[in-house]
Amino acid sequence: MAYMSMGEAHRRITEYLNRFSEAVSSQDGASLTRLLSVSSESPLSSPWPTQSLPSRS
Repeated sequence: MAYMSMGEAHRRITEYLNRFSEAVSSQDGASLTRLLSVSSESPLSSPWPTQSLPSRS
């Protein structure tokens, strides 16, 4: 697996935060929903397994 450069990572994070900020300020629910839904197929998802949180029963 190839890793992206620090500059590319910074550019992507900045782009995401700008789109997020625009969606919030314009109250664009559809755009905000897309920005917040990260699927397991997304390149933004973590390559490491995640642990589920214990249930609060």
